Amino acid sequence: MTSLDSRSASPLRDLRTARGWSERHAASLLGIDRRTLQRYETGEREPSASVLGMLVEVYRLEAFGLRELIEWYSRRDPLRSRVPPPCGIEPSR
Repeated sequence: MTSLDSRSASPLRDLRTARGWSERHAASLLGIDRRTLQRYETGEREPSASVLGMLVEVYRLEAFGLRELIEWYSRRDPLRSRVPPPCGIEPSR
């Protein structure tokens, strides 16, 4: 299993290049478009839960690595990546 450095400018790109994979090859393994992979790598888009599952499988991430990846996305846009409280209850303002 692989861990990643969540402080990196692009942990997904680091994982891909460490394996010597092109964007096209990694996107093919993930079943997504190359441009979509680029957007995930730059943080322009966040992967869905199903894509996160594929990332874990394809990049062989440890649970800790997955958590770091999610934290990396949440630091890029804290409001967009906010995890809702249990039962969907919003805190009072």
